Amino acid sequence: MATPLDEISPQYLTEVRERERGTWREKLRKRYPNWTKQLQWGFEHGDGWRTITERVFADLATIVGTDNPEMEVHQIKAKVGTYNFYIDASHLPAVQRAAIEARLTEANSEAGATCETCGRPGQLIRDRGWYHVACPAHEVRDIQ
Repeated sequence: MATPLDEISPQYLTEVRERERGTWREKLRKRYPNWTKQLQWGFEHGDGWRTITERVFADLATIVGTDNPEMEVHQIKAKVGTYNFYIDASHLPAVQRAAIEARLTEANSEAGATCETCGRPGQLIRDRGWYHVACPAHEVRDIQ
């Protein structure tokens, strides 16, 4: 049976790991290897949301136990100015799933008021058709 990772080229996975080497992202992967083994695209948001992501992982560890193999993180990304954290927690008890959902809702609200680039207070901005959360210094995105 094919898994999502089977559909991604090994070269791309290597590139993601190289970009993360020596960063807070690599440290999170090492701390929570069971949770992040399916996180094939990497952490798809700016460093301004680093603290939010680190706190979410810490809070999830409190809810379900550190690196509980019954939960997997599939994607964490910024999309249309929102914080999206996709997980599979279907094997966990309903009370834990509800606590996870509440925490992720809280994280999305927090990200909605935090500049994705630097972490300072921000708001949802539309720049050249792109939505993102930014402080005044980062309202105009460097789109390449």
